[in-house]
Amino acid sequence: GEASTGTSSSSTTDVAGSTGSSTGETTGVSSTGSTGSTGSTGETTGGDAIIIVEGLSHPESIAHDLMDDVYFISNINGAPDAVDDNGFISRVLPDGTIDALAFIDGAAADVSLDAPKGMVIIEDTLWVADITRVRKFDRVSGAALGEVVIDGSLFLNDLAADAAGHIYISDTGANILYTIDLAEKPSVLLASPAIFGPNGLFVHADRLYLATYDDTKIFSTALGIPVALPEKSLDVGQLDGLAVSYTHLRAHETVLDL
Repeated sequence: GEASTGTSSSSTTDVAGSTGSSTGETTGVSSTGSTGSTGSTGETTGGDAIIIVEGLSHPESIAHDLMDDVYFISNINGAPDAVDDNGFISRVLPDGTIDALAFIDGAAADVSLDAPKGMVIIEDTLWVADITRVRKFDRVSGAALGEVVIDGSLFLNDLAADAAGHIYISDTGANILYTIDLAEKPSVLLASPAIFGPNGLFVHADRLYLATYDDTKIFSTALGIPVALPEKSLDVGQLDGLAVSYTHLRAHETVLDL
């Protein structure tokens, strides 16, 4: 299973290793099993079969729309910090068939999308982190619905949401966690040098869990009293997405009981 987020029974997971400073491209995403164990570019989407999606361009995150049982895959399509308006989001069926390669396309005249990364679905809105802003799209039609600019941000990466619909954003470049409230007003949730390169996010109950790209730690913080507490140190660094399998939080091959 994946990290469940938002208020519409959606799930989202980063594609491992694609949110750092590397500009290399990945053209496929493989998915396997229900244990959370994956290859270097794979993500878990449940089931026992291995599913490979080809034809992507630097795929970064996956969001499962449980309402329509489709997967959204964000494609950076270039450098992860380039303001080039050529990012796109693919719509993929559970069997790996690409329903629409550029379901949301930065190349379209009415869409702005540079280097899309983390995503979360709240009701009928697909929220997408894109460098210094969080963009909004209709999850059914793909139509652009606006954006929330995060002033002072450097490299917005992953998104998560709580049951009420508050959105949480990691800024890997600034060691900051932001939040967007129900009125779509952004603010700083937590700024700390301890969370060195905050990346993957996941909300469980009243806590926000985060993986650090520039460190080897998984942290958590209470949503009401934001103080970063180390949960586990790993033997590897450059942690990326977080996923949940039953009651276990997974980052790469590491399990943290919730």
